[in-house]
Amino acid sequence: MKLGKALDQRPRPHRVGCGNDVLFFELMPPGPLTRTILTTWSPTHPLVATALDTGAIILHQWHASSGHLEERARSTPVSAPISSLRFSLDSTRLQILSTDAPVRFLNTTNMLSAPPPLCSWSPPLSTSPDGAWRAVIRDGRLVVETAKP
Repeated sequence: MKLGKALDQRPRPHRVGCGNDVLFFELMPPGPLTRTILTTWSPTHPLVATALDTGAIILHQWHASSGHLEERARSTPVSAPISSLRFSLDSTRLQILSTDAPVRFLNTTNMLSAPPPLCSWSPPLSTSPDGAWRAVIRDGRLVVETAKP
């Protein structure tokens, strides 16, 4: 194949702005799009855990002052569908329940396997520990918004 022919098959950019200085390409990311299926807040810290439809768990740090979610750690995917996530009361562990796999425990520092905690478990929480923020899933994406009274 000639180089000129290969270049002809590349996506054509749309030019926008004064002087045609901004380019937008219509591209889809490689591979399937992932969707968030479950979310819960830590009972003691501004942490949000999410489960993706790929079986991975992501731990996010919520920065209320900037309204930014920062990914802190990600687990390796599990093969069984995840049915529940919950933090230990001290927020050092995550419990992952799957429909057809044993209960799994992850250390919230590095998202690696861990023994169960010595303390109890928090129920899944949709609001932050201070009650000011709410985590919701919209169109498969995690959204943090102001909690409404």
